[in-house]
Amino acid sequence: MNLPGEDKLLEYCATIYSVGKTKNRLKELLHNNLNWPYILQESINQAIACLVRHNLLEFKELVPQNIWKQFEEIYYATASRNIKIYREINIVLLSFNKENLKIIPLKGIFLAENVYKNIALRPMTDVDILIKKDGLPKIDKVLEGLGYKTSVNKKLASDAMKKSYMNSLDYFKPDKKSISLHIHWHIVNVSMPTYMYSKNIKMDRFWECAEPVYVANVQTLGLMPHHLIMYLSEHALKHSFDRLILLSDIDSVVKKYAREIDWKELIQETRNFGMEKQVYYSLYVTNYFLGTVMPDYVLSSLKPEKINFLERKFFNSVINNNRNTKLCYFVYLNMVKGVINKIIFIFRTLFPPPSILPLVFNLSGQSVTVKDYLLFLKKQFCHLLSLRKI
Repeated sequence: MNLPGEDKLLEYCATIYSVGKTKNRLKELLHNNLNWPYILQESINQAIACLVRHNLLEFKELVPQNIWKQFEEIYYATASRNIKIYREINIVLLSFNKENLKIIPLKGIFLAENVYKNIALRPMTDVDILIKKDGLPKIDKVLEGLGYKTSVNKKLASDAMKKSYMNSLDYFKPDKKSISLHIHWHIVNVSMPTYMYSKNIKMDRFWECAEPVYVANVQTLGLMPHHLIMYLSEHALKHSFDRLILLSDIDSVVKKYAREIDWKELIQETRNFGMEKQVYYSLYVTNYFLGTVMPDYVLSSLKPEKINFLERKFFNSVINNNRNTKLCYFVYLNMVKGVINKIIFIFRTLFPPPSILPLVFNLSGQSVTVKDYLLFLKKQFCHLLSLRKI
């Protein structure tokens, strides 16, 4: 697919590890008559504005001055916010260590420091932390002691956890300027109705292989590179690859740990956990858009034997930059085995158990009104109608 020069420029800039060939192509593009307001706005939409600024730094004389000024403002604003986040997360991690609680920082808070090597290059809206499920009561107590709270009714959350309907909780402080913490105990952190396949993913394996790392000047644990790729792949598919930053994360991990990734182990564990589709699609799309290099046998080993009609629609839509966030349900549906289970999957997507709806709406009480339920159904059907246009 031939992309406009503006979109091609964004792809060239969506990596921290640019090679000489890419830089030459980027320089050639910059001599064209480009729509710079579009580039700026789309880089914001794709959450890669700071990466674009980083990659254009040596060519800034080719960028309109008013546009460059806005890139600079975004970069320093992101740096300032992330410095505050790391200061706050330092206190949180030290508190966990004091109580001998093992945790694994994920996504932005880990990647910005350990993979991008510049905390201004990876924006974050919250902090994701993986915990062991049985450690949640102590985690909850520590966070409450630090002033964090969750709006979710804890009795409802406990019941949902027992049924594997829920894999995460959000914690926040009353101060709106403070960060929010996304605490989850599974790499699939949105589990309704993905619990039908996420139960095959053995979280013990991720913990067994975790290795010591430093985040915010505190020693903690980090995922092994192949597990990190598996996690980021699941997360990227969940969002239907709707932003380039999701691909940038995978690309950066592959390049940063190029000599350390055990690709055969990745393939084996991907198969063991039934994650072939998440990892295959994520690596394929990242390679397609960002040119990420990996051994040839990786994609061929993980490629599904059959790709049905709905998955083809998903795949073609993503490749053509039409990334509806609910497209991933085409893939998830195909991952559920058996006609009866597929029907249950569709039914639970549209009609979650009544006890789950208060959690969907983040209510502190234990029930929702008829109006709330109708609102939820309206949103679900609107999502379905949007998929018809693809």
